[in-house]
Amino acid sequence: MYFLVTVAFTIYIICNWNKATSFTFFSDFNGINLVFVVWIILLLMPIIGSFEGFGFKMASLFFEQKEQKVRQKDDEFEAEKKIVEQRELANERYEATKKEKSRIILSSDEHRRESDV
Repeated sequence: MYFLVTVAFTIYIICNWNKATSFTFFSDFNGINLVFVVWIILLLMPIIGSFEGFGFKMASLFFEQKEQKVRQKDDEFEAEKKIVEQRELANERYEATKKEKSRIILSSDEHRRESDV
């Protein structure tokens, strides 16, 4: 929607460039000047994340979506990090259990050998 409105304003401004840049706000009110100002604001919206003043707040949807994606990626990274940590812990426990079983088997074999002698 934003893109379509910006393109429409751009086409209109290009077609009426001389009138739009004359800036006769007070002597003869020219609505094209207001359209020009709105067009400039539309062009600046993707650059400016948010604007707060004169009792209103305007935030760019683009930046809100970008921040949301960054937060989502951070959450995914943290989840992956936790999974890796859990797997490493499980591997350490497995290795420890494996060593303990090997030790028990070796000690039982030694015990059997002693009892056979």
